[in-house]
Amino acid sequence: GKRHVARMKMLKAVAAVIRRYVANDDPLAEAANKVALLLASDMPFFALYLLSLVGRRGFPSVISTIWFLPVWLALPPLSRRNPRLSRICLVVIAVLNCVACSLIIGWNSGTALFLIPCIMLGSITFHRNEIRWQLILTGLPFLAYFILHFVHIPPPVRYDAREYYLLTVFNAFTVACLTASIGFLFAYARPVVLQLPDRSGQALELNADKPSG
Repeated sequence: GKRHVARMKMLKAVAAVIRRYVANDDPLAEAANKVALLLASDMPFFALYLLSLVGRRGFPSVISTIWFLPVWLALPPLSRRNPRLSRICLVVIAVLNCVACSLIIGWNSGTALFLIPCIMLGSITFHRNEIRWQLILTGLPFLAYFILHFVHIPPPVRYDAREYYLLTVFNAFTVACLTASIGFLFAYARPVVLQLPDRSGQALELNADKPSG
């Protein structure tokens, strides 16, 4: 009874802190902040999975990639100063993170699959008047893919075929979950607006997320 109530109060307090941390007047920046926290929370799980799979040989890869964690956590404070810059940084850092992991862990690990949600981020993280940034940052993951595919740099530590297969399966599942989560987060950040003609024939905008009348 009392322990359950105390746990619920603690969870509510933590949730309130997180909401304040990611809050932003720009709804797309707020959604991007949530994605940044999602990516930050995924990194420890990936590190634990890699270490459980390959043992001590995974330490160089973990140490080389875990430094992205504080970078993700720095994006929400940045968004309060410059929302658009934080959204740009989210896509750029996500691509750099993917490239770094692919070079360090190896192409055969399937880490390049994370460029798929990067493409999604580049296409939905910007407003209509930011089409230039949208085009540039949607194209950036494609450029990164071709560089990784054609520039062969041997990773510092090699794993066997079974380990690469299991890493690829894990990464593919994570990419699927991440892509779906990004879609949900940005869908709620964009209110549904219907344009209906009024009696005078002019367009009348209605927010479908709010009841009319």
